[in-house]
Amino acid sequence: MKILIIGYGSIADELVKSDSTNQFYGIKRSIDRNRANLQLYEGNYKKGIDTQILKLLPDIVLFFPKTISASPDEYKKAYLEPLEFFQKNFKTALKVFISSTRVFKGYSDVEVDERSEPIPIDEQGHIIHQYEKIVLSLNNSYLLRLGGLISKNKNYVRDILNNKSLKQNKYINAIHTYDVSSAISRVISGQTNEKILNLVMPNKIKFSDLDPQKEGTPLNAHIQSIHYNEAYYFKYPNITDLL
Repeated sequence: MKILIIGYGSIADELVKSDSTNQFYGIKRSIDRNRANLQLYEGNYKKGIDTQILKLLPDIVLFFPKTISASPDEYKKAYLEPLEFFQKNFKTALKVFISSTRVFKGYSDVEVDERSEPIPIDEQGHIIHQYEKIVLSLNNSYLLRLGGLISKNKNYVRDILNNKSLKQNKYINAIHTYDVSSAISRVISGQTNEKILNLVMPNKIKFSDLDPQKEGTPLNAHIQSIHYNEAYYFKYPNITDLL
């Protein structure tokens, strides 16, 4: 199959490395790598998609929104404005849209899952929520909400634990980039067919479980998935494996 990745980055690279059966095409700001099963196109999707890419007629399209700042205007450019393009193109392709568990920021000290109504608390979160509603109205589309990302080079949980000045307690809703790519692989291969997936490690844990100096009631929700929560789906099901 032909798979087009708009907003190619580290998660997409994990996917391409692990899949030798499909042909991948990626749109990336700068071309810095080559693989036998990958053809990269240099460009910024926020400025439009080249017609030669449209002619690929991909079977599957993956969309990773990319922001270069935290401003609401940048979030609109990254999340909302490209959706008009998807409404006009790739109508028959399977489409996988990446989102964020940021839409649940309005909850605290409760459990939420795919059945829970998003409650964003800032403008950026409301923009992502609007993006999700449009995405789910599109034909043959799937939505993956990512928790806090951990990779080989970045681990925000370790950074917070090492910062002793941070006393606030939170649930750790994290996921490794490798496990995100595995989940995408399951969706595009038809092994998982739920319209919405919250992608977080399946084990429930708070910062106070790892550091008693993190005190009090958690300020956020424990985010879980009712569809994608078996430990064997994950290479890293527990954050303690990565500390």
